Amino acid sequence: MKITINNKDYNVIIPTTEQEKREGLSPLTSIKRSNGMMFIVDSGKESTVTMNTAEMQFTINMLFVGADKVIKEVYLATPGKNIITRANVAYVIELHEQEAEDSKGSEVIMDVDNIESRKGGSGPVGDVEEEKGNILVSGIKTPDKLKDKFETGGTIDIKTNSVDILPEAMQVLDDKGNVLMNIFGGERIFSIKHTKQIIGLARKIKDGDEEPEKLGRLMEDIIETHKTQEPQYTN
Repeated sequence: MKITINNKDYNVIIPTTEQEKREGLSPLTSIKRSNGMMFIVDSGKESTVTMNTAEMQFTINMLFVGADKVIKEVYLATPGKNIITRANVAYVIELHEQEAEDSKGSEVIMDVDNIESRKGGSGPVGDVEEEKGNILVSGIKTPDKLKDKFETGGTIDIKTNSVDILPEAMQVLDDKGNVLMNIFGGERIFSIKHTKQIIGLARKIKDGDEEPEKLGRLMEDIIETHKTQEPQYTN
């Protein structure tokens, strides 16, 4: 769906299912400056709303809008545990952190009559897997990939399929018992959270939005976490 703020157009998607509302933009590592998401509170009537950025991977501008479509507040929301509650809100719009910064008091132009025909398709977000040769790619569809909705950003999980078991090694299994890799000792395994951070930053460096040295500092921080965290064991 297209909305306009201060004569600038934005393509926003509108979450409708509980899962979409709960996830918001959290599956993505970034969005284009012309894209965003808009939450409709109580069918466009003013009410109290609580937003949570605990799973967010990047900073956004969160616009709290009244029933009259006027922006009441622009809040810079950063990743991490951050509970934001506001009263008398009808819409919450999430945009790139450098967009609509000075839009408090401005009117949001939107076609409320066609609000159900949101850009990028509709339906619940779910996991989908497709096999390509020896690689199993697990992504997010809705039915279109969330990444495709925003034209950039997003993450995919990639894992090898049908790995041969080597008796002299230890195996890493998935939740179905399939072998993902053989470990001989000395390997370092990154968590999904850290892997997404590394890939997200690498993309920004490739696009020229971040300095390469920042990736090195991130890797140092992650490895230091590995060295200092409490050991975890499993059967």
